[in-house]
Formats: sequence, structure tokens, C-alpha cells
Amino acid sequence: MSKTTKQKTTFSLIILLLISFLLINLGNAKTQIVQANIFGFFKDEDSQVTELDNQNISIQTDDSYWLLPGNFLEQEEPQQDITYPDFSEIEAAQYIVMDMESGEVLLEQGMNEIAYPASMTKILTALTVLESPDFDLEKPIVFSEYAVEMPSPVSVTAGFSPGEESTTKNALALMLIKSANDCAKALAENYGGTEADFVNLMNEKAEEIGCTNTNMTEAAGFGLEDHYFSPHDLALIIQRAMQNEVFKEIVSTKTYFAEPTSFRPSTGWEVINNSNLLLLQGDDLLNSPYLHTYDGVKTGTTDLAGHCLSATVHTYDGRHLCGIIFNGNLELGSGRTQVGVLLRGILEQAAINANCPADEAALEFLKDHTEVVAKIQEVKNEQINQIFGLNEKAEQEAQVTETTPPQTINEETYTETMLEERADQLEPSDQTESSEQTNLLQKIKDLPNTVIMGLLFLLFILLIFLFIKLLKPRKKKK
Repeated sequence: MSKTTKQKTTFSLIILLLISFLLINLGNAKTQIVQANIFGFFKDEDSQVTELDNQNISIQTDDSYWLLPGNFLEQEEPQQDITYPDFSEIEAAQYIVMDMESGEVLLEQGMNEIAYPASMTKILTALTVLESPDFDLEKPIVFSEYAVEMPSPVSVTAGFSPGEESTTKNALALMLIKSANDCAKALAENYGGTEADFVNLMNEKAEEIGCTNTNMTEAAGFGLEDHYFSPHDLALIIQRAMQNEVFKEIVSTKTYFAEPTSFRPSTGWEVINNSNLLLLQGDDLLNSPYLHTYDGVKTGTTDLAGHCLSATVHTYDGRHLCGIIFNGNLELGSGRTQVGVLLRGILEQAAINANCPADEAALEFLKDHTEVVAKIQEVKNEQINQIFGLNEKAEQEAQVTETTPPQTINEETYTETMLEERADQLEPSDQTESSEQTNLLQKIKDLPNTVIMGLLFLLFILLIFLFIKLLKPRKKKK
């Protein structure tokens, strides 16, 4: 080998080492290039971020779907540390968890057995009213002596008097939020003629939905043995009811101010907190890493039925689950609990069985897709601007002067700060890995995506060229 050839070979090897060094330093920012978003602008174009009516954030990428609570990136207030019972401790006569989109049953016990629903009966009462041919939110509801008469002095009522008139909307809200039995009976009379005729409509509605083990005998759910659902039948009824916007709005209401009636001229003559504990505290004190955003449904308690509860909730991969527990045993080995705590445990176990991701997985996804975080912030800023009319104001100011550039927040710094603050509230799986990811994200941010991609492309072409030159045999001079 000649001296010139050796020099060329040495030079080529040095170039290859330099290329390898550069590739390692750029590649180590994230070994997985797609995850590090080095080619992010190809994928960013396809990521869709939408804020839903319930404030949840829907995220659709090429290969995944996420549903996050609207406040997921916000710093949360410290909550009381609660120890929940293990799933193996939970006892109930029957329970079910069903995916309301697919109808798939994720977890169940006795889902086709007879189950006594107590006031969960009012879900079908409401649905029968809502789907009645003459349904009107403003239709007058007149309370008869029969409607206000209760079988027990402890029966829950809104306190209406005979002859008092309200609206369908007010009666539905008081029935579903407070579980007012006088409203259930009055709605049945006003929409069915008599309660008995209305009950026939309820049974027909159940059959239409596909229920095979349901028999209603009255509209309120006082609890006789010939009045029952199966857990699966009630899940189907809830699935249908949650498609009705009026029903969804009412059962997701946490506090309700009773509307004026013919005897009470002022709003708020009764202020009611929803009796569904999971709706009130499911995203706070009763939170689960697998569940978020409870949005219904109804409680029920009688001596025969025991402690019953139905609730709907979302998972981080976009499932909308309906969970129902019948006759839950509140006396655990570790002490007495609430039926909401029992149903929380059942719903969480169903989510785990279905391989639903936890909140930590959602946070890791956002760390690897910082462009999605930026889009989330854009969506939220747009909503704020619309609420306060800032878009119109900005346009007016722009017409007056264009000399002063608007003050903007450093989006990259803001995004990383949000992720770091939210990560502090979730258990880190590995502190070293978390620290490395933060440094790697900063490395990526220091160079625009187009520059990094261009460098990698040029280095790749140069590498191929040098290999060809090295491998190409040289012709000997004659």
C-alpha cells in the first residue's frame, strides 16, 4: 500500500470516527428517533388535539389515542392520603363493568341474575320520560295527593305539596340528583296518565333496549321483590340514557338549585348536592391512576336492595366505562367504608384487566411528544380567548398599531415546566432515567427539527460515499 493510499485511508477512518461521534451525540438524545421527535414534523402534522364538551382533551396520533382530563398538566393541590381496600376484600351481591362504546363486559359477578335496584329505578323512569312522544322540558308537572304520599316517613322527597306545579326539567333534576320520590311519582302520572300505565311504558322501553331480565312495578324504586333488573340490563339502560344530552347534563350536575314553582317564586328554595359520591369526589379524594372524569349516574338504597350505586367514568385510552354495584357490603375486615369506595375498586380492577394505561403512561407519552403539549396549550388558549373575546380585541389592536410586538410566553420553556411539575406528583419509575430524559429533551430543543434532520441526512450520504470509496478497487497503472 502506497503512502498516499495510507493517508487517504487514515483520513477516511478519522472522518468515519467523527461521523460516529456526531451520530452518537445526536442519537443519544433519544435512541428512538421517532420518540425523540427528531423527525417530529412528519408526525406532528397528523396529531390531532381536541377539547371535548366535558373539558377532556382528546389526542389522536398515527398509532395511539389518549383521553386526558382537562387539568392533567396543572399542578394539583395535595390530597389526603387514603388507603383503599384491595379488590379481594370487596363483596357485593352483583356487579358489572361495561364499556359503553363497545358493549364489552370487562368485569362482572352475577350480571344476569335478578338484582334489586332501589332508586336506580329512576334511571329508567327518566329515560321513559325523555323518550316520550310528548316530552318537553317546560311541560308542567302537577303534583297530586297520590304523588306526594310516601310509604315511609323516611322516604326522600323534594317536599312538594298537592296541587303544586313545576316543570319537567325541575322534576327530573330533583328526581335524579336528590332521588326525590315525589318527583318520580308525579312524572309517571303526568307522562303516563297513571303510575301503573307509566310502568307499562317503562317495561316496554326496557324490552325495546334489549333487556331480558327486567320487571318494573313502580317508578320510584321503593323495593318490592317483584321489582328488579339484572346488572347487565341496567348497564344497557344506562348506555342508552347517557346518549341523551338532557340526561347526561342532569346526572353530571354536582349541585342543583331548585327552580321556582307555583308555590315557591324563588330559585334555590332547595340547594341539593348530588348523592353520588364518585361524581363529587371521584377525581379528588377517591381518584385512581387508571380512571378520570366521572360523569354520572345514580345511587340507590333500601332494606331489600342494600347499598347500590352506578357510575360512569373515563380511562386514559378513551374508554367510557359504566360500573354498577348491587348490595355492596360496607363492613370490611379493615373497617366500615362507603359504597362509592367499593365501586371505585371494581372500576379500577376492570381497567387493569383491560390493560388500560395509567396516568404515568400518559405523562410519559407527553414527554416523548412535546409538540402535543404545545397543541394542548394552543387549544386551551383559544378557548380562553373566545370566552373573553380576546381574539377580537387583538384584531382591533393590530389595526391600530403594528409597531409593538405582542408579549409571548416561551412555549418550549413553559411546556417543559408543566411536564416537570406534573411529573413531581406521579411516582417516578427511575430518577436517573427521568433526569436523562430532561437533559435529552433540552438537547433536542436546542436545535430545530429541520437542522437535525438535515445534518443526519448529509452525514448518512457522506457515510455511504466514503464506504463506496473505500471498497472500490483501484486500477493499477500500467
